[in-house]
Amino acid sequence: MRSGAGASQSSSRRCARRARAAPPRSGAPPTTCRAFRSRGCGSGSSRAGARAARIRARPALPAPAPRAAARRRSRGSPRKSRRNAALQQAARGAARYNGNRVRVFLRIPAASAALGLAVALSLAVPARAQNAPLFGAEAGAAAPEKTALADLQQEVARFETHTAEWQAKAAEYEKAQRDAPAEIAKIDAEVARLSAPGDVAVPTNATLDQLEVLAIGAEQDLSLAQREATELETEAETRSERRRQLPQLLADAKARAAAPVAGVPPTAGEEAAVVAAREQLAQQRRAAFEVEVHAYEQELLSYETRGRVLDRKVALARERVAREQAKLDALQRVLAERRKAAATHAVESALDSIQEAASLSPEVRDVVRHLAEENAELARVRTGESGVLESIDDVTRRASSRALSGSSCARRARRCRTSASTAASCASGRARSRRSRRARRSCAISSPSWRTSTKRSRGRPRSTPARCRRAIARGSIPWCAICSRPSAATSERCCTTTSSTSRSWSTSTPASSS
Repeated sequence: MRSGAGASQSSSRRCARRARAAPPRSGAPPTTCRAFRSRGCGSGSSRAGARAARIRARPALPAPAPRAAARRRSRGSPRKSRRNAALQQAARGAARYNGNRVRVFLRIPAASAALGLAVALSLAVPARAQNAPLFGAEAGAAAPEKTALADLQQEVARFETHTAEWQAKAAEYEKAQRDAPAEIAKIDAEVARLSAPGDVAVPTNATLDQLEVLAIGAEQDLSLAQREATELETEAETRSERRRQLPQLLADAKARAAAPVAGVPPTAGEEAAVVAAREQLAQQRRAAFEVEVHAYEQELLSYETRGRVLDRKVALARERVAREQAKLDALQRVLAERRKAAATHAVESALDSIQEAASLSPEVRDVVRHLAEENAELARVRTGESGVLESIDDVTRRASSRALSGSSCARRARRCRTSASTAASCASGRARSRRSRRARRSCAISSPSWRTSTKRSRGRPRSTPARCRRAIARGSIPWCAICSRPSAATSERCCTTTSSTSRSWSTSTPASSS
């Protein structure tokens, strides 16, 4: 029997002879690994495996050299060296894969041509966009003209709206003046009808609930009539202030209509549309101001006529208030009578219940009597003379009277404010006139030949400040010969000394006084 060493040497020699006897396979790696053959890569049984083997057998791209710092770190730390080695291996595999893809892609000429064309177009589009302002200079120059035309059209539309509004107001004033006689006659007839004596019609066959509903409706009608009368009275009070403002408003409107149009002068290269828009704007502006002047004139002309119509409306509103108040009073009287009758009937029913309970047992009789007395008392509290419903009606009347008194107080307060402002303006005007008279008296200029008879001044002029001397020398302000001070043109008081003797006043200058 052979030993183990001899057996192993003979088996290795047999494997070597078999390897030399087998023909070499083209393109396959020289290996006889059983695992490699089982995957189908070495035996040639699979084309995909052979292709993968050929790709792996190709030389890889050279890996980039690591940086010096990274090399030093990898030398210093084993963990970092292992991590850097893994990263380098992954980068080498990615480079090999990318290189293979690029080589495969570059083998297709059509794909390369398409890629080059796309890149060229993408680079050409921004260049043309940059050159657009150079070739589109005419469009850029036309933009300001379009903006100016749009602004002019907007102004024209605004003046057209202004014209339409004032035309509507003028037409309203003209219509009021034209229809005033017929409207006054109609209002007078209505006032005569309402002021005629007559009883308010109250339904006789209405129940208590229906009368309460009618009373509530009459209260609402009275409130509406009072509100309408208050509004008309307020309008009548504010007309005086409007009448005072109308002359100034009319003068301002005429000044605007007569003022020349201050616009931008037309240029040489301006478009015809812009020039036409400017002319249209000037015409529309003039027309709008003329219509405004016409509206103010019509308002002034129709002021008295509209005032007469408003006075008739106020009288009609007051008659309506009186009529609604009379209707409400009549309904409340009938309602109070019906409530009192209902309370009396409830009390009588309670007493009848007590009499009927006399034939019952004592326990039941006491209960029935107690209930009847409570019902009678509740009826008195609800519908009596000083009951709950009467109290509610009283509170309602007081509230309405207070509302009327509040509106009248507000009107009186407005009148007081108006009179106070008028008095204040008059007082300020009187104070201004007094100050002006005092200034004229104190700042009158006297002749140099005047001599006062008082012992204090002896006719000698007072000293003049330097700033006043400079102003007098320039001739910008007059000069007082009495005290050698400037007149009222400055803040200095002039001629502070007074005398009971007569003085002769004249205007002189430093040259004439010398």
